[in-house]
Amino acid sequence: MNRYKFKDGKRLRCGYTTGTCAVAAAKAAAVVLLKEMSRQKKERTDADGISYIGRSTCDDETADFVSLRLPDGTEAQIPVEEISTEKAGLVRCAVRKDAGDDADITDGILICASVRTGDSGIVIRGGRGVGRVTKPGLDQPPGEAAINSVPRKMICGAVQEICSLYGYEGGMIVEISVPGGEKAAEKTFNPMLGIEGGISILGTSGIVEPMSDTAVVETIRAEMRVKYQEQKNAGGRQTGGDGVVLAAVPGNYGMKFACEVLGLEPAKIVKCSNFLGETFDAACELGLSGLLLTGNAGKLIKLAAGIMNTHSSQSDARMETVIACSLEAGASLEVMKEISGCVTTEAAFSLLNRCGLGQQVLDIAADRAARHMRRRTGGKIRTGIILFSQESGLISRGGDAQELERLLRREKTGGLS
Repeated sequence: MNRYKFKDGKRLRCGYTTGTCAVAAAKAAAVVLLKEMSRQKKERTDADGISYIGRSTCDDETADFVSLRLPDGTEAQIPVEEISTEKAGLVRCAVRKDAGDDADITDGILICASVRTGDSGIVIRGGRGVGRVTKPGLDQPPGEAAINSVPRKMICGAVQEICSLYGYEGGMIVEISVPGGEKAAEKTFNPMLGIEGGISILGTSGIVEPMSDTAVVETIRAEMRVKYQEQKNAGGRQTGGDGVVLAAVPGNYGMKFACEVLGLEPAKIVKCSNFLGETFDAACELGLSGLLLTGNAGKLIKLAAGIMNTHSSQSDARMETVIACSLEAGASLEVMKEISGCVTTEAAFSLLNRCGLGQQVLDIAADRAARHMRRRTGGKIRTGIILFSQESGLISRGGDAQELERLLRREKTGGLS
């Protein structure tokens, strides 16, 4: 694909989503199938009676590549591989996934579509290597193939376009499959999200942008939707009405602390990576009653300065934030100068502990972070934060952390009340 974006000073090539590949394969298969049906029609004599397919108006159509207009308006020319007639009346085509310069697990795999005629309408099914949804809260309901709504709509549109060109008014059955999809899915978030047996057919714009933050954020949102729905179905309640409370952690350290030290249930914890702001937004949009953020002060102390993306390439005000909180705690100029020379927050808190200020500074940081959470969510949901400094053994709570922690510790059988 000849489309590029610049990131961190590098020119990176974009690619196509699994959804785009599935659409192209389905369109190509429909072309081959209906072209053959049209050819057979021309060979029939008038005595054969009324045919179910009209005369082709596009005999020059080819399936070596197909043209697609993607949801973002891009015109794409997609090459097609392995065009075959598996049996009479069924055609299979494949498109090789091209993820561009993105580090995509599915790059290079074949996305296949088998097309045959049906009674009416366009029916889309998932074959081998395409995951199946087992939990509520995702784009498709439990039991359905993990082919998201945008690719489904695009497949229907592309196949219907070819049917119209060939004057075919009957139905079509489209089955999407992915050789090796079961193995590839093991390296994705699908098992965690409750999608079993293969990869997902995804895409909203049709384009994969290299190292796209959008894909990570959507994964966070998907995990949050699944866990929200699980808790809601379990009868989750909280004081003040219906609602579900979840916890968010940046990564494995936060998860381990939340489960082993705080005793929270893993089923109620979402990994939010560096995307704090987007996680808070998703919690509000989903309608959570509360969100508890838990993590090491080395990362989450940035939130005390209002920083909503904690990746080091986006921002770093760790020492400046520690110094600001230390100033409020009454630290001396000499201590703050020493903090400015620290490389890690753990080193800074070890220094503050020796001065008897460690806990007070962490409490101030937690309070500031909680205020920024409340500001981002507009007070629509209850929010709280738990910061810990592993080496210093410090723990601090801000906002509604204590109450949210209590709710999240409840036994599953007891619900939230």
